[in-house]
Amino acid sequence: MDNMDKVYLDMINKSPIPCVLGRLVRKCGQILDLEIEYLNIKMIELISLKDNSFLKTFGLSSFESVEKAILKLEYDIECSLDLYIPSIDKYYNISINKLENNKICIWFTSELSLLCRCEKKCRKQEKLIEIINKKIPDKISYKDAKGVITYCNEAFAKAYNTKIENIIGKKENEIETDMDMNPCECMNQDEEVMLCKKEKAYYNKIVDKKGKVKYLETIKIPFTDKNDNIDGLLCLTRDITTRKKLDLEFERLRTEFFANLSHEFMTPLNVIFSALQMINQTIGKCYKCENRKYHGYIQDIDKNALRLLRLVNNLIDCTKLDTGTLDFNPQTYDIVRFIEDIFDSTVEFGKKNNINMIFDTEMEEKIISFDLNKIEKVMLNIISNAIKFNNENGEINVFIKESNDFIKIIVKNTGIGIEEHKLERIFEKFGQVNHRLTKISEGSGIGLSLSKSLIELHGGSIEVESEVNKWTEFTIKLPNIIYEDAMLINEYTDLQNYIKGTRVEFSDIYLKQNI
Repeated sequence: MDNMDKVYLDMINKSPIPCVLGRLVRKCGQILDLEIEYLNIKMIELISLKDNSFLKTFGLSSFESVEKAILKLEYDIECSLDLYIPSIDKYYNISINKLENNKICIWFTSELSLLCRCEKKCRKQEKLIEIINKKIPDKISYKDAKGVITYCNEAFAKAYNTKIENIIGKKENEIETDMDMNPCECMNQDEEVMLCKKEKAYYNKIVDKKGKVKYLETIKIPFTDKNDNIDGLLCLTRDITTRKKLDLEFERLRTEFFANLSHEFMTPLNVIFSALQMINQTIGKCYKCENRKYHGYIQDIDKNALRLLRLVNNLIDCTKLDTGTLDFNPQTYDIVRFIEDIFDSTVEFGKKNNINMIFDTEMEEKIISFDLNKIEKVMLNIISNAIKFNNENGEINVFIKESNDFIKIIVKNTGIGIEEHKLERIFEKFGQVNHRLTKISEGSGIGLSLSKSLIELHGGSIEVESEVNKWTEFTIKLPNIIYEDAMLINEYTDLQNYIKGTRVEFSDIYLKQNI
């Protein structure tokens, strides 16, 4: 240390102003920290030296504000700024002096008063409010407990094509606007949020006088007082028209892709089935023992082709449901006989899986209107699931009962069951709830989702209850009605259709013995 440094240190030490002397730590031209070399007596009284790092000693997470001030020293020998010291919870006005050999001296010239700090805080808040009012494109408003708007930004006023002063002090239904708003719907939403006292999001569609459509997302946040009474409601509204259009376009492309993919699959599948039919006819005429080994190969091809057909059919139906193009053709027929015939087509299949199949009904005949093809698909899916997830020597019960408004079809099996927290996911598309270590069956995970949609297409519902490792019960409710324009069917004898449907729907189950 030369004489000049000793003189400077002596001056610093005698100063009544807290002072820090240090050397800048740089990397790649960036100031990272200040390596503390000396604290004068007043500084030591103010804060204890914990580390030679300025940041660590003063509890700062960043050197940014000090760094900016130091950079100004390139053009001046001194600069100042206000700095908050977290380690002592105080604000100081500091002056920074540039010295030789990359050293600087920081003087803590004065502690900022509470009033000064409040003024600075108010200025920051005013700046923030100004940004919210003028710069943020989202529409922001605040309503009191009676629904009177006490604050809104310019974006909110612009949405109503009016000025802020024409909005403050009014309820939403009192605002004059040329926009096609629905104030009653908005007020109903406000009431709902205030009652439940929970944040909720709403999605609305509005149309202006020129016919331009806009989609809005509104988040409503309730504010309560210390007694948990509603004090007001903060509303944040964002224009999501562009996002909505992109979502719709994506959904259109996705639907179009699956539709094309599904139909492209059907052509080679039909060729495979035709070839299999010809092979079976040829082999059937030949009784040579060496030809028997080919039967197993043919059965594997047939089974996996059926599995693909099942997947393709489900994808086609899902695509049609998504686009609203799935046909609904209700016919008037005996639902009891229909369900019993479908059940009978699955009995042999159940037996070969060592499962006892039981059918029961509280009425012998019940004529209602329903889409036969779709209910057949639903029933085969439910029964196939009951077989897949059943126990060895288990049981499946199918029961039909009647109420005033609905026909209930109940399918119950003694199987592995479903955990309670997974029951709500069982009807989700592609949402298989069981991740099996052993390969019991295969599936796409869309069967139950499709079944639910097909039942809802009838105006009905499907529910599930279960107890783990004991049982699972599906309850299908079909409207107990007859449509005047629905064709009456006296006899439905297409048993081959049942057999084919069963083979397709049950194709993803590994049999304990061959069918």
